[in-house]
Amino acid sequence: MRTEFQDRAALGWQGWKPDVTETELDQIHTKTEEYDRRWLAGPHAEHWQYLSDAYQDCRERPDTMRRFLENIEHNRRVHGYDLGVTEVQRQSLIQAQNLANEERSAVRQMNPPKHGIERGR
Repeated sequence: MRTEFQDRAALGWQGWKPDVTETELDQIHTKTEEYDRRWLAGPHAEHWQYLSDAYQDCRERPDTMRRFLENIEHNRRVHGYDLGVTEVQRQSLIQAQNLANEERSAVRQMNPPKHGIERGR
């Protein structure tokens, strides 16, 4: 599951290329939907959905999710418990955060700032 989710995420990043065509975007969308449809119809649908939701949250609210995961890790280390998060969910949160960070880096590389100025930072 984790490898296929990483493949699905990396495929989605291809849509950020500055020269991507509408045809390529359609193909990317179709392929990512195939991943989702297959996994959401299988026995691990709940885990795929959790990972997908965590990834979306890490993309949209990276600071909040970073603090959430830091809190989980702190409580594991200091108190020995996970605040109701299973090990599968914890690993999904870690993967989601790593993928979101990787995505931001990949998008920056595909779309470098023009004239050495990066806006919005």
